[in-house]
Amino acid sequence: MTACQNTPKTPALDMANFDLSVAPNADFYEYATGGWQKNNPLKPEYARYGSFDILRDNNEKRINELFSGMTQQKAEPGSVKQKISDLYKMGLDSVRLNAEGAAPIKAAVDGILAIGGPPQWPGSTPRSPIRSSAWACSPT
Repeated sequence: MTACQNTPKTPALDMANFDLSVAPNADFYEYATGGWQKNNPLKPEYARYGSFDILRDNNEKRINELFSGMTQQKAEPGSVKQKISDLYKMGLDSVRLNAEGAAPIKAAVDGILAIGGPPQWPGSTPRSPIRSSAWACSPT
């Protein structure tokens, strides 16, 4: 809870997001969002760009920094840090991923598919067992 107490408070409405040069009764949208649009120009790769896009971009950056930092550390073999780091490094190896495809997990997937469908409870409608063709989402 201490971290929450040290967080700076942000006003619910940031007046910098408004365009006070526009009369609200003339063009309310420009009045309410003109400052935001000026301070956050639309990037060419986006059809829209808002606070949730900024949140996503910031989270992506933080997660990449976190994992990149983990790959630089020397983790104890078998530790959770070492496993996460190895998994991240494997995900970055696109040449290996493209060459192996789904082969490394095929045995595990086959084991799951061999189990069959969900359990049938009294009074429930019967369902067909899961088949390998279920991956294609085809009707049974």
